[in-house]
Parts: sequence; C-alpha cells; structure tokens
Amino acid sequence: MRQLPRPHHGRILTAKFGLILGILLALACMPAVAGATHASGTSPDEDKVTGSTKFILPEAHVRIEAHSDANGQNPRGSFYLEQDPYSFGGEITCLTVSGNKATIGGRVDRSRPGDPLVGSGWFQEVEDNGEPGDMDRSLTTLTATAPTICPTPTVSALVTAEQGNYVVHDATP
Repeated sequence: MRQLPRPHHGRILTAKFGLILGILLALACMPAVAGATHASGTSPDEDKVTGSTKFILPEAHVRIEAHSDANGQNPRGSFYLEQDPYSFGGEITCLTVSGNKATIGGRVDRSRPGDPLVGSGWFQEVEDNGEPGDMDRSLTTLTATAPTICPTPTVSALVTAEQGNYVVHDATP
C-alpha cells in the first residue's frame, strides 16, 4: 500500500491513479473514554463507529456509519470521503473495535473522478481521545481489494482531527 503525500502550504492533493493508493487524513472527534462507551440507542452487544469529521491538512471530510456484532461478525454500514479532487463511498465489509480504537474496512462502490477504482477497498483506523475531539486521530489507506477481515487497530501514524463528532462503542462479547 502506498500513501499519498500531504499537500504543501495548504494546497490540495493532486490526482494520483493506480490500484493501490493511500490517503492520509484526520478522522474522529469521538466522545469516548478508553474503554466501552454506551451511546443512547446503542445495543450493548454491538460494536460501532459513527459520525462526521472535517480536516484542514489534508483538506478532507469523512462520514462513517459502521456496525457489527460484538465479535466483529455481520459488519454493515457506509463510508464517504471527500478530499478534492477525490470523493468516494462504499459499504462496510469489516469492523474491529478495541477500547477507544477501531479499524473499519470497506469496498469502494462509487468514486469521482474514477480513482480509487470501484471494487477496490480501504481501511480507516481511528483513535478516540475523548471530548471535544480535537485530539482524536485517524488514517485512511486504500487497498486493491475490499478487505473481509479488519486488523487490530495500531494507530501509529494517524493525523489529528480539526472538527467533528464521532462515537466509538466497544461492545462486550
């Protein structure tokens, strides 16, 4: 997997084509503690990551709605990323939550301007560092195919969010 370079002096990333490319961006603002959170209306036996976040460097907007059973089975939901000139969205194919961290994976179902390719995949790693979310971090990495199993989140090279609100819920299996 290859990652796109960050823009210099606030410039927006230029287009890069290929089956494999990665996009660094910030995601999160997830109100949570290091452990399970129980948002209103959330089943205690369901893992989830939901919300919307904007970033300055790179300039991007991410929306996510990801759910699974407590053991990661039956992943479902949707993901959307806009980072000019790119925008893509798709279906959730895997979700792994561990405390205040999560890895979400999915398949690209729609894409503008045609890259990343429809049918390719992505991972979104998230670290929730509590309210108000300005210290939450994330990273999006594109892959050649849609993942079916999400790895345990590592959150090693994540970018910090600028604004938004996300919720991570780690269910007890």
